[in-house]
Amino acid sequence: MAMAEIGQGIGLLPRLILQRIPYDIEIRPMAPSCCRTIGIAVKDRKMMSAAMEKFMKYVRCSLMQEKTE
Repeated sequence: MAMAEIGQGIGLLPRLILQRIPYDIEIRPMAPSCCRTIGIAVKDRKMMSAAMEKFMKYVRCSLMQEKTE
């Protein structure tokens, strides 16, 4: 991002990273837009930690919001 800021490069970064950056750079959407698939595997759902359960809930909610946008 530092190189992009001084005009010596470009970057392809996820939206989440671009939310709170201290750099003075121009952010443009990609055309066509791109996405990635997130895969989560657990050995036993009953043995998941509370943090993992919250993370999975967050991912599901985020995916639902993106589909409605």
